[in-house]
Amino acid sequence: MKNQYPKQFDFIAINRKLDITYTKTDLKHVKLLPTPSQLAVLGNIDDWETVRKKLIQYLKQTAMLHFEPWLFSLSKQINLPIKSLRVRYMTSRWGSCDREGNICLNTELLFLPAPLAQHIMLHEICHTKYMSHGPRFWGLLAKVDPNCVRNKRWLRVLEIEAHKKSVA
Repeated sequence: MKNQYPKQFDFIAINRKLDITYTKTDLKHVKLLPTPSQLAVLGNIDDWETVRKKLIQYLKQTAMLHFEPWLFSLSKQINLPIKSLRVRYMTSRWGSCDREGNICLNTELLFLPAPLAQHIMLHEICHTKYMSHGPRFWGLLAKVDPNCVRNKRWLRVLEIEAHKKSVA
């Protein structure tokens, strides 16, 4: 089966859509040229793994650029400090938080509606106070996200579709 290149990134969380074009050139490597509405992929586009890695790198950079100020703003609003943010391309989870308050978010949050991306950010921030998913954790999350139950259900419905939009 031939790998399919994505034709578009629809970053719903940040209200941005990018058409993706692929142009084979004499370059031995792969180069990305982003504009506000387009992402041009140039070079050896027959090398699927290299193209995939470049696209994931672009997702990470875009997510970090937009998620870092958003996450730290939420942290400040609800008075639960966080230490740092990492962004990764993950296949099995939306995010994580360690005991030191370091949060890791999945690049796939870019493809979710903003309220769901924010719900996941708030979920991870709440782990800075309660590491487990016990009643106190869910109570805190419900307090900081009044639409917690709705968002949790909505996320389950959209989870599969969001992962289908990935570049894996």
